[in-house]
Amino acid sequence: MEKKSFDEITVTDIVKESGLSRQNFYKNFEDRQELINEIFVSDICSAISGSVLFDAETALQKIFFRFKENKVFYLGLLRSSMSRYLYRMLCDYALHICKIFAKYTFFSVLDTKQKNLLEFYISGAVIHVFRFLSDKENITVAEAVEQLIRFMPQELKKFILIDNLTNEFVIYNIRKFKENWVYED
Repeated sequence: MEKKSFDEITVTDIVKESGLSRQNFYKNFEDRQELINEIFVSDICSAISGSVLFDAETALQKIFFRFKENKVFYLGLLRSSMSRYLYRMLCDYALHICKIFAKYTFFSVLDTKQKNLLEFYISGAVIHVFRFLSDKENITVAEAVEQLIRFMPQELKKFILIDNLTNEFVIYNIRKFKENWVYED
């Protein structure tokens, strides 16, 4: 995306750059959207792998660093016709991860108020990620994560900022969610 916008990049461009055959591309991905989804999931999973117990603050910092490392890719998507797709994908994955936390903490199910609060917070958090990527506020990764946590509603903190789940379990659930995730505009 350094040479062309995402909208101008074709599957032919992708296979040419990667050295894969067109047949191999379609064997692994249905389309460019599925490739985006795989890149995103790989970034998230590789960012949070490494330690045994999941720590939300550390994971967020690692994810923000990963976004920053792949800034050209994510900004390219933001500046293309895929911006809504990226927004929806980030929101859906974040919501799913939070529901995992809720399920395995003292909440068995989120009530309607908690769900609405969580969805509202996640929407704002995703916009915060986009602003961070576009350098509009010129803040560090640590500052970006600190802001996300500081503005997190107190009743969400009690089940999101937990440390009794393993990274392996969280990664497994992210990959499982990817298998069934469908973009709905």
